[in-house]
Amino acid sequence: MKEESLSVKMEDHALEPVPDKDRQGWLALTWSTSGIVVSLVQLFFGALVTFVAGIKIGLIAGVLVTVVGALLGWACGHVAYRSGLSSTVMSRYFGFGRRGSIVSSLIFAFMIIGFLALENALLYKGFIFFFGIGDTITARIVIYGLMTLVWILLTAYGFKLVARVSSIALILSLVVLAYIMEVVVSSGPHSVADLLSFGSQFPADTLKAMGAESDMQKFIFAVNVLLGSAGALALFDADLGRYARRSRDIGIAALLGNLSMDVLMLVIGGAIMYAGIPALVDFYMQTAGMTREAAMHASLQSPDSITAAFLVFGGAMGALLMVLAQGKTQVLNNYSASLSLYN
Repeated sequence: MKEESLSVKMEDHALEPVPDKDRQGWLALTWSTSGIVVSLVQLFFGALVTFVAGIKIGLIAGVLVTVVGALLGWACGHVAYRSGLSSTVMSRYFGFGRRGSIVSSLIFAFMIIGFLALENALLYKGFIFFFGIGDTITARIVIYGLMTLVWILLTAYGFKLVARVSSIALILSLVVLAYIMEVVVSSGPHSVADLLSFGSQFPADTLKAMGAESDMQKFIFAVNVLLGSAGALALFDADLGRYARRSRDIGIAALLGNLSMDVLMLVIGGAIMYAGIPALVDFYMQTAGMTREAAMHASLQSPDSITAAFLVFGGAMGALLMVLAQGKTQVLNNYSASLSLYN
């Protein structure tokens, strides 16, 4: 009897249409579409785009990608709503057939598991940084092992638990994120107007090497960086669209997810790094003995910098944000990856 009860709880209709009784409204879906993009990686993308293109051009690119991503997500989600199937299973029945869908499943699984690995690496770097732990084989086995176990357990009971975890963690993440923003802005010399109007921050030779010298080139660079995540989110919208009660439910969820990713995360990521870059450069110079130029380069060379920024500026609250933001993102990534592999 217990085994049957557990089986019922874990049933997620991975290879069959979701029944009407299990369908959800736009709010339940939005917790997940927005929750998966409120992450350190997307904050880093926001900082990168705005430091190359400037925040105004970056925002224009973000709005364009929001529109394109929302329409694409709604289109994919609508098919999922009508069929009740996830993105990779849809490709089996309506596209590539049983064998051909293996290809799309492997591509999506490779991408989403890659995100899982990257987010895990950021969390690991944050843990050893915050607790002062040495980067040893033992530390890697213990920390990565515990994270893997937690993600599996939190994902094991299907959409309802995933949505519940995501909703609570997203609310707490936004609260802590607002606190970090207040600390960074209040402790720096920049006004809110400055944070919403700064231009390119990289030297001219760096922009030339990136092919982003003119305003149009900067715009194209920004769109290219943001568009990949929008495409991935559209596939995730399809995985959630199978749970929608109406087509417009997944349409609203897709729009709010893209707004969170390409506007909110872009502005916050850019503003935090712009306001906090002097403190982060000083931190690298003091702790790693870097020159100012090397410290400036290190501050935006990888997503690790956004992790360092939150821990340097936020202390314990920054560590809390790191765990909340990445935890819910990992559960959602794990959920979507498991669907693709199940096909």
